[in-house]
Amino acid sequence: MLRLTRNTYQHGWIETRPSKKHDLVFVYRWRERKPDGGYTKRVEVIGSVSVLKTKANAWRVIEQRKLDVNSDHPGGHGVTVGMLVNRYLETEIPELRHSTGNAYRSYLNNQIRPRWGDFPISKVKPFAVEQWLKGLDLAPRTRGHLHNLMRVLWNCAMRWELNRDWRESHEARAGPGHKQTTT
Repeated sequence: MLRLTRNTYQHGWIETRPSKKHDLVFVYRWRERKPDGGYTKRVEVIGSVSVLKTKANAWRVIEQRKLDVNSDHPGGHGVTVGMLVNRYLETEIPELRHSTGNAYRSYLNNQIRPRWGDFPISKVKPFAVEQWLKGLDLAPRTRGHLHNLMRVLWNCAMRWELNRDWRESHEARAGPGHKQTTT
């Protein structure tokens, strides 16, 4: 029998459970599809309840892991700019020169994340970013660095296939393989 499935974004859930080392720990749980079509439950310990304190803090810690859990079914659903920034900080910043990494870390944590962190990446529009940059009380060169860093983030999101909706709409406007020129 043919089984139809749809690709959905797996958020998983967080629970507390007793631990031998700590009194209580937060655990992240999710389901993975087996090749035969069934599911298997997965679990990963996040950290001690005494350290993390709240479920909201546990969600912040597991944010990057949600991207890995959904690597088979990416698409931008539920992926926020904050999650993109976290992944960029973890995977790309270590490969940069020390001074460049420090500058990017500062821009990401002090400018980009506070303004755009909660926005789904599929909802961030170029005009809104442009207006935000124009409204910043910063030197033109700094605004240029922020503009470039936003572009780098979006290139990473496309490379990691986190925002297919944006890429498909961009290709529909420009045509596949067509390089858009700016004047």
